[in-house]
Amino acid sequence: MTAAPRSRAARVSTAYLLTCAAIGVAATALLAPAWVASTTLFLTVPFATVAIAGLWVLPAVIALRLLQRPGAGLLVGLISGLVLAPFFTIGSVATMLYWSFFPELPFLATLYRRWNTWLHYAGAATSARRIPCSQRSRSICGA
Repeated sequence: MTAAPRSRAARVSTAYLLTCAAIGVAATALLAPAWVASTTLFLTVPFATVAIAGLWVLPAVIALRLLQRPGAGLLVGLISGLVLAPFFTIGSVATMLYWSFFPELPFLATLYRRWNTWLHYAGAATSARRIPCSQRSRSICGA
């Protein structure tokens, strides 16, 4: 018996993987200083870290807008986290995957059939809703 041929949509090309890797590594150059700044700001002025919190979402949004493929944001988040891990903790992988998940949500809700611009805004809104909760704000999150 021969295996059924894979559909064209199921193939992952080398160009796709290399583009995701390039976006992930380039984002790391932006995120490494932001990580240090965020840690420093959190120790001195905790509410100021919200001003740069959007940087963690940026790689996933760029990948989703540029590539328009399912899972592109999560793959870029994984690559960014793996590149950041030697310089920070291994928790950077989980952090990047966490923040890459929210821009992916609206596209997942449409089963990746629509790639309209408003879905990017919906992903930004879901990300923005999570920022205060990640800063342990009891008044907003109700915890």
